[in-house]
Amino acid sequence: MFRGIFRIWIYQTLNEISKGKKSVEELRRTLPIYGTVFDFLISFLLTSGLAKRSIENNIEYLEITDLGKSYLAGMLAWHGFWGHRRWW
Repeated sequence: MFRGIFRIWIYQTLNEISKGKKSVEELRRTLPIYGTVFDFLISFLLTSGLAKRSIENNIEYLEITDLGKSYLAGMLAWHGFWGHRRWW
């Protein structure tokens, strides 16, 4: 059940950081994900290698990696999040 919505959150986050380097605070303000779910999502992106973290002037930034770019392109080419599944 949560697999589909988790993919949507991954897509939203990767799409946001694909526009350029974003601070974690900017992502907290722009994404509709809050609390521990946001922290879990960021840690998932970092541990899976889809995003990388850099710290400049005591501000934490996230950037998309090449793996994240290819994952994002693969999600878009997959005809949506649900594919061509039927209910039967």
